[in-house]
Amino acid sequence: MKPVNRIVMKEDGNLKACDPADNVYWESGTQGCPDSKLVLQDDGNLVILDNSGQIRWITHTEQGWDFNVVDLFNFDIKELFYNLNVWEKILNLISLAGFLWDDKQNIFYSKVDPWQANFGYLNLYDEASPLAGMFIHCEPIRFKAGGKSWKIEFWKGRYGIFIGAEIGVYTGEFEIDTGIEVIDRSINNLDSDKDTRCACGEDEMLQMSFELYDNNDLLFSRNSDDPDTDMIEKHWWLTGFKFPTPDTVSVSYNDLIMNIEIAFMDQEMTDGFINGLERLGYSRNTDFFVYGNTVRVTFKRPRSTAHQPFLQP
Repeated sequence: MKPVNRIVMKEDGNLKACDPADNVYWESGTQGCPDSKLVLQDDGNLVILDNSGQIRWITHTEQGWDFNVVDLFNFDIKELFYNLNVWEKILNLISLAGFLWDDKQNIFYSKVDPWQANFGYLNLYDEASPLAGMFIHCEPIRFKAGGKSWKIEFWKGRYGIFIGAEIGVYTGEFEIDTGIEVIDRSINNLDSDKDTRCACGEDEMLQMSFELYDNNDLLFSRNSDDPDTDMIEKHWWLTGFKFPTPDTVSVSYNDLIMNIEIAFMDQEMTDGFINGLERLGYSRNTDFFVYGNTVRVTFKRPRSTAHQPFLQP
């Protein structure tokens, strides 16, 4: 496959992206309008005008860059990057950022041992996320088990142009009667002497999975098993972020539903997590279900009011 190196306006009014051998990788579908013109307007829109001046095709990029720029490409965006001969470079950048690529679902996801494993998760990340173009829901579940304080947090929403979801597991060694705010500071203390390679210790990682839906439509699923070998594994930060397509650019984070399943280490940990859910107002056999030491939770809207993003669209 050769890289796309030019776009051509055909005499029939169709705009095409071609490689050096004239193979067509994308077209505007505006054939049948001879004498059409490709015009970059002052408002930032690239348009195709027919001979009467009517718009036959538009990028919807008025007032600067917008998610609808993806409408320019009505095929797999990964294929676009591949055709432009930059896909391998993008994969290398994703790996350096601590992520891997799932070719079957067109998502990237976090490694078990990325560089982020050396840091905790500050509440400020949630609260200030809109400043980075992220509009998300987050739900921190706090509980105690095994003489430790735990925080398992869920996230879902729009991460810039991507749709994504996450589960993070954080723990520390605290006094049992420690207050919530002190627990947060301890969990997020980047100068902790605790020798761990991830936000929770390697022996504290959990077997987890989730499915992310846009209302009733499944967007993608993730579990802690190795996607290449299907070996049962555990994780501390289970994530998935889907590349934009014309079907996902208009998805609202308010319409995202996350079905989560977590297998806990013992009954004490299971009971602690359940208590954390119930303190937030989750109802057993309605919002979550328990099967031995496995808990399944449906996350639609956050019940916690703390640490939600301070700006909403």
